[in-house]
Parts: sequence; structure tokens; C-alpha cells
Amino acid sequence: TVQLNKFRMQYNAMHRICIDSGCNFLAVLFDLSYFPQGVNDSKLSLAGVTGTGEASAQGIAHLYARAECGTWCEFVLDGAAYQPECPVHLLSLDALHYLHGEPTAHDVNFRLSRVTMADGKCIGLNRDKSLRLHFVEIMPYADFHKLNVQDHSVVKYYF
Repeated sequence: TVQLNKFRMQYNAMHRICIDSGCNFLAVLFDLSYFPQGVNDSKLSLAGVTGTGEASAQGIAHLYARAECGTWCEFVLDGAAYQPECPVHLLSLDALHYLHGEPTAHDVNFRLSRVTMADGKCIGLNRDKSLRLHFVEIMPYADFHKLNVQDHSVVKYYF
């Protein structure tokens, strides 16, 4: 646990989510602050950039990212896994490209370091050179609501 916490602090893992092409689940988050309604106990088999394992619970996660235009974007991830031992938060690349088996118009471009949402909003996708992974800067539900941002200025995306 000490090593895990040191790693998370070194890479600011609490406020970043890795866009993971190998993640077999919608999203995997290690911190309960992203689940404002809590989680339900569940045993889920997971795979991703950090390896394989089991999640202990799942729920509806809410995370916030700022688009390049300044607009806040809320990602509502219904069925996200809670796995406290996961070293980084993970968002499945497949979840951005498909919703209920149908293609979305969202585009993830690793070369340009950008996620372009269907409505044209662009979110930075920073590459961590030492980890060689791509991350979106995020904020948990409670931290976001401390900012007093008006609800009408937030665009919601459901996954």
C-alpha cells in the first residue's frame, strides 16, 4: 500500500484517467470520491494496462474534465468498477467509441493528444513520457461542486 500511494502521488493518479485500449470494462476507478451515490458489492473480472484482477464493487461514477474551449464536461459512467488496488484510473477506449454496441462519433487521437467528443468539444489527452500512457485530467464529483460552476455550463456525456 505504501508503494501504491507513492506511485499515485508521483504521477498525480487521483486526478488523471488513462484511456486504455486494453481495458475490458467501461471504467475502473480506485477512489470512492468518483461515486457520489456509493457502490454496490460485486465481483467483476477486469483486465487493463495494469494487468488483470477483480473489482470489489461497481456504481455510477461522475468525473469532470475541462474541454480546450473552457467548458466543463461531466462523464457519467453507469456501471464503472471500483477497484482500490488499481494503480491508475482507467477508461476503456472502446467505451468512448461504442455505446450499447453502436458506434459513437467520439474520436480519440493519441498522435494529436486529443479526445474529440461527438459535439466537437475537445479534451486534452496528455501523454506521460515515463509511463508511455495517455491521460485525461479529471476531477471527482465533490471537488468539482466546490467550484460553484453553474449546472447549465456543464455538458454531460453518458456511458
